[in-house]
Amino acid sequence: MDESYVFGKLAARLTPAERKTFLEKLSHYSSFSQEALYEEQNDVVSTKIHQAAYSQLPWYIRLFFVFMSFFQGTSPIRFFENRRIALIGKRINETAPGIYDYQQDFLLPALYKKLVKLKDAARFFYKVLDQSINRDKGAFYAFLGSLEMEDIHNRLNKGTDPEILTAENPQASEAELRQMAADNMEKSLGLITEQQKNTMYADTRSLHCLKALSTFLFDRLILNFSDHKAFKGPVCTAGMVKDQLIILQNVLFSLKYAPSMALLESLFIFTLQGQMKDKKADVTVETDRLLAQAEKSLDIIHDFNQEVPLTQILRCASRDMTISPLDISGGEDWFLVYRDHWKRYAEERFTQHIHFTGRQKLIDSITQFFKRTSLKMVNHVASDTNSQGFPVKGTLCLSFLLTFYSSVFVEKANEFLESILLGGNFYSREDRTVFTESYNELMKLEEIIKHFEMQVSPVGEFGKRFAAAQADRTVSSLRRHKLLSVTDEANQEVFRIVRNAGAALEGIINMLGRIVKTTPAGESNVLMNMTQLTGKGNVFITSLNDFLVQLQESLKFFNDIIALELGK
Repeated sequence: MDESYVFGKLAARLTPAERKTFLEKLSHYSSFSQEALYEEQNDVVSTKIHQAAYSQLPWYIRLFFVFMSFFQGTSPIRFFENRRIALIGKRINETAPGIYDYQQDFLLPALYKKLVKLKDAARFFYKVLDQSINRDKGAFYAFLGSLEMEDIHNRLNKGTDPEILTAENPQASEAELRQMAADNMEKSLGLITEQQKNTMYADTRSLHCLKALSTFLFDRLILNFSDHKAFKGPVCTAGMVKDQLIILQNVLFSLKYAPSMALLESLFIFTLQGQMKDKKADVTVETDRLLAQAEKSLDIIHDFNQEVPLTQILRCASRDMTISPLDISGGEDWFLVYRDHWKRYAEERFTQHIHFTGRQKLIDSITQFFKRTSLKMVNHVASDTNSQGFPVKGTLCLSFLLTFYSSVFVEKANEFLESILLGGNFYSREDRTVFTESYNELMKLEEIIKHFEMQVSPVGEFGKRFAAAQADRTVSSLRRHKLLSVTDEANQEVFRIVRNAGAALEGIINMLGRIVKTTPAGESNVLMNMTQLTGKGNVFITSLNDFLVQLQESLKFFNDIIALELGK
C-alpha cells in the first residue's frame, strides 16, 4: 500500500481521546507560542537614508568630515559611515560583551558557545521534520489541514470516499464516480476562506523556516573557530564567515514566531505514529519529552536572537551600514502541494476500493469453491485483524495454498496421485521426473508455509530483525532502510513459495491431462500400465477427470489471486 495513502488515513485513525491528550499536553505551550522569537528593529538603513542623515548634519561637522576624509583618502560620506560603524562596534561591546571584538573583527568565545547551543536546538527540529514533512510533504500538509481547516478536511474526506459515492450512486460507472470525486474535491477547495489560507500559510512558512534552520551548515561555520590564548577560547575573524552569517541572519529573521499548536501537534503525531500503533508504548511520556525538547529548543533560538546582535556585527564586519536581514522564501506553495496530495489520495482511495472490492468478491468465490470452507489465515503476518503482524505481500496467496492443500489436494493425492507415483510405469523418464518433482513440491506445501510462518513470528529470523529495526533509534532514513531490507527478503521468500507452488500445480495438471487422454482401447501415451491402474470400468478415469477439473479451477483461482496481490 502506498505510504502517502497510509499517511492520508492518519487523521481518521487518531481517536478523540488521543487527540484530547495531545491538546492537553500542548495547552501550557500556548503562552510561550505567542512570544516572538525575533523582535524586529526599526534600524533599516538604505543608501538614501544614510545620505540623508549625512546631509542633515550641521555644516561645520560636515566641513570637519571633509577635512578628515582628505587625510584618510576617502569620501566625506564614507568617513561619516565609518564613524557610525565604530559607534556600533562600541555599543556591541557594551551591550553584548564577549560576543564580538570590533577592533580586531573577531567573533569571540561567548558567540562560539551560543552557536553550538543553537546548532543543538536546530538539530531537534531536523529529526522531527525528517519523520514528517521530509517523508511526505503533501500528506503532512493534509494532516495539518485537518486541524486548521477541519470543515474543509471533512468535506474533502467525504466527497472523495468511493464507498459513500458508490452507496449514493449505485448505478454510476467507475469513471463517473471518479469524476464525482474530482468535482467534489474542487468544490471543497473553493470553500477555503482567506483566514484559513493565511493560517495555513503561516504554518507552512514556519515549517519551512524551521527546516532552513535545521539544515543550516552550523558545522562549517563553527569549524572556522580556533583557540586563541588572549581570548581564552575559540575565536574567528568575522570577515571569513560573513556570507554564512548573512544566511543564518536571514533564516532567524524569517522565523519570527514559534510554531503554532496545530503545527506542533502535527509534527509530534507524525513523529510518534509508529509508537501509537504499539499498545505497550507510552505515547504520553513521549509527548512530554518532545514538548519539553521543543520548548527548550525554541527558548535557545529566542535567547540567541535577544543576546546576539547579528545584524550589527555584520554591519561592522562588512563596513556597510545598509546591511539588513531579508525574508527567505518558502511556504507559498502550500495550496498546490495540498491540492496535489488530495488529488493523488482520491485516486489511491479508488484504487484501494477497487482492489478490496475485487479481493472480497474473489474470496467469496473461493469460499464457494472450497464448499464454504473459510480460507486458512497465515499466522504472524499483518492483516485487518492483526495490525501488529509482519508486513508482507502475498498473504492471500499463502492462505489459498494452505486451504487448497487441506481441502482439495491431500485427500485426492492419496487416492490418485500416490497410486500413479508408486505404481505407474512411465514411458518417459522425463515425464516421471516432472510428475515426481511436482507431486513432492505440493506434498511439502503445508510444511513450507508453516516454516515461513515461523520465520516471520516474533522469534523467527525475519520477525526478530524487523522488531530490532523498529526499535532502532538511529537516523530514521537508516531505520527505514533496515525495515525495507528485511521486508524485501520476506517478500522474496513468499514469491519463491508462490512460484514453486504454481509451477508444481501446472506440472501435475499437465501430466494428468495427458494421462487421462487415453486411446479408445484405454491405453495411455504416458503410462505403460494404465489398464492395471484403472482396473475394470471407467470409475478411476472419471474420478481422475473430476480431480483434474478441481486442480484446473484451483490454478485459475490461484492465478487470479497472484494478479490481484502481486500484480504478476
